[in-house]
Amino acid sequence: MLEKYFKGISVQQSVGNNFTLTITGATIFEAVNLLNLTALFTHLTNIDAFNTFIDDSFAQKYLRVLTNLERVPYFVHYLFIRRAVKNKAQFALVKPALETYLAQYGIKANLINEDTQRSRLGFITEEAGIDHPVLDIGCGEFAYYKRLVNKGMQHPYYAVDRNENLRRLGENIMNRMDRDNLFFYTDIEQVTCNETINIIISEVIEHNTREASVALIQKAMSFNFNLIIISTPNAEFNQFYFDSGFRHDDHHFEFTGEEFRLFIEDCMANGIHAEVAYAQVGDELNGIRPTQLVIIKKTADHE
Repeated sequence: MLEKYFKGISVQQSVGNNFTLTITGATIFEAVNLLNLTALFTHLTNIDAFNTFIDDSFAQKYLRVLTNLERVPYFVHYLFIRRAVKNKAQFALVKPALETYLAQYGIKANLINEDTQRSRLGFITEEAGIDHPVLDIGCGEFAYYKRLVNKGMQHPYYAVDRNENLRRLGENIMNRMDRDNLFFYTDIEQVTCNETINIIISEVIEHNTREASVALIQKAMSFNFNLIIISTPNAEFNQFYFDSGFRHDDHHFEFTGEEFRLFIEDCMANGIHAEVAYAQVGDELNGIRPTQLVIIKKTADHE
């Protein structure tokens, strides 16, 4: 990964798990700092890193190493916060320096002490709440179910995913959390519920064709829903990750903010009466965040 972001890093496989690392810089100072940063990330992305104690002086030392280098890409800052910063107090120490560093390269940043997935998880569970049953379309490994149960959810939770192997995982999670309110399906057509529900469609639509995604959301709207929360990558943020392309190879599309709005309008072309609100979560760079969301809330005059 570092080889991708720094021209001065070159890695060549010698044999097996033995590699040759070459570090080059315009000055010895640059090369030594780049070597230090490489050593840090090589360790912190290793399995043993979870047992590594990082105190404030260590975090500040490597903050200096990071900011000694020129034009360090945003994603390296993101990885530094995720792996080398271990608590909120340390984050408060490094946040101003990292934001000041990015500002000198024209990036006005508001960095947060959560990774993108956790910020999305927190936002969506807060919006969904525990007052209604939930339909989670594309549930994956039940992250939203676990978070809502920990908040005290007692209502039924309907989880849909194509992967049949997740059924056993769901049963194990229920047993571990002493609950019996999780109902798993591999096809949304199998779901039958008469209650008013909240619907989560998180990081799902981009894995389908645009036409299939419209059909999926319109199917969700056919349920007796209170609100629907949809999240998807914000293509406008991709400039801070790489030059071109999608974030994952299996994505069929990634929308800009305007494209996402037009897409939602297409989904609601059947005349459904609802309030529509848009939001973003994650680190903010020049007013853009990595994840965009829409909350579709049914209004009282909907029939």
